[in-house]
Amino acid sequence: MSPSAALQEQLANLSPQDRRALVLVSVFLTVVFVYVWLFEPLVLRYQQASEDLAGLQVEQRRFEQKVRMLPKREARLEEYKRELTDLQRHFRLTAAVPETIVPMAIAEMNYYARLCDVDIAGIRPLEAQTTGEYQELPFDVEATAKFEALHKFFYYIETSPSVLSITDLELALQERKVRARLKVSAVIKTSPDQTPLATGPQVEQRHRLQILIPHWTGVAPLAVAAQQGFLDSERFSVELISSEDSVTTERLLLAGEADGTTATLFELLDYWSRGIGLQAVLPISAEWGARGLVVRDDLDAQGIEDLQSEPIGVEKNGVPVLVLHRALRSAGLSLEDVKLVSIDPEQVARDLANGTLNAGVTRDPYLTDLLDQGAARLIFSSARAEASLLDLLILRKDTVKKKPEVIRFLIQAVRKSARFIEENPDLAARIIADWQQQPAELTQRTLDKFFFYGFSDGAELLQDEVLKQQIENQRYHFNLMDRPFPLVAPADITAPRFLREVLGVAPEGAGP
Repeated sequence: MSPSAALQEQLANLSPQDRRALVLVSVFLTVVFVYVWLFEPLVLRYQQASEDLAGLQVEQRRFEQKVRMLPKREARLEEYKRELTDLQRHFRLTAAVPETIVPMAIAEMNYYARLCDVDIAGIRPLEAQTTGEYQELPFDVEATAKFEALHKFFYYIETSPSVLSITDLELALQERKVRARLKVSAVIKTSPDQTPLATGPQVEQRHRLQILIPHWTGVAPLAVAAQQGFLDSERFSVELISSEDSVTTERLLLAGEADGTTATLFELLDYWSRGIGLQAVLPISAEWGARGLVVRDDLDAQGIEDLQSEPIGVEKNGVPVLVLHRALRSAGLSLEDVKLVSIDPEQVARDLANGTLNAGVTRDPYLTDLLDQGAARLIFSSARAEASLLDLLILRKDTVKKKPEVIRFLIQAVRKSARFIEENPDLAARIIADWQQQPAELTQRTLDKFFFYGFSDGAELLQDEVLKQQIENQRYHFNLMDRPFPLVAPADITAPRFLREVLGVAPEGAGP
């Protein structure tokens, strides 16, 4: 009998109860089999999927939080970048000699004192201290003023474009004012070998020039000329000296410690009105919109008319006050309708950014930087003024007479630099950005507002009839600010020989 037949015979002999038990066992075994081989893997997979889903939900929440925080972190990163740029600009330490820094620091502190209505009893230089390649030049300063004025004076010193810091302070009440005695230190970087800082002994005095320039984009061809070696020569020496405020520049020019500077026509005439005879030897640049009247972004003022009776920060001794006047005039107002606070353009930008000033006139690169930060709104630009603003290279009259050869060398170098900027815009932007200690992108946007004159440009700007009209146009601004207008002709404020030789023209009646 076969096994199959035997199995069937045995099943047939089973009692009904055993058969039911056998069926139940078979069903149980079938259920166990199905669960073990089918349902259990599905349950395990479901559990694993649930755990994975829970993990992914945790990751999702974590990344959603990161995404929500991303704009804030990006804003904070941009803030750190701006702080870094400000620090780099503030600590712009270049090699210098104490003989140059000491008088400039004294002039700068006197300038801040005048701005804040602080009486300076004396500024006494103390013994210098040297640490490595850095030198600290301390000053003992005695000042008297109301507390609020002293507080602002201290703030200006601590935020000075040069590296000035208050290292010691004593205060005492004196009637209704506060008498302060403070120690202010200027920090400079010294070179182990000082010869590169001065003009080489092989260069004759009549072949040397010292030119004062601010970190203003309009005079960038001078900085590019220095960086590209256009000012280097075995026979001639041209040294560029940084000077950011008009007080220091005027003092150095009066003392004969500098041969020239850069200025607009208004500033050139202003020098003449104060007895400083300077002459323009060539135009450097023209700008459209690089200066402007701005207000804090959170200020309710929507237009110029809303600034009536408001304090406005502006440099009173230069072009900024002219920009402000043109802005006010466009709204039917005058300078008498607002309160003028005498502050230089860089300080205006700092005060607007930190909220201590509501409105003011500043210039690039500070203007563009303020607008990029969203810290201010532009309500009037110099691009809306009646004419473009020109930057001129101006020299002392005695320098023009005594140093013609090195002046020709300088003029050719500046012209060559202007052509270099035109032919190499990206490289020039990086050079100028490094000089101004700011991002190249910011410099590029600033450069778009300037035109630099080449060899064939600018001659007509200094021709006799054109210059006569430009001089006459400035008379209104002098009268507006109650300043004496200088009685000058084009031949007085220009250097005829250089107009003939370099620009190819000369004012009528010009001498040899």
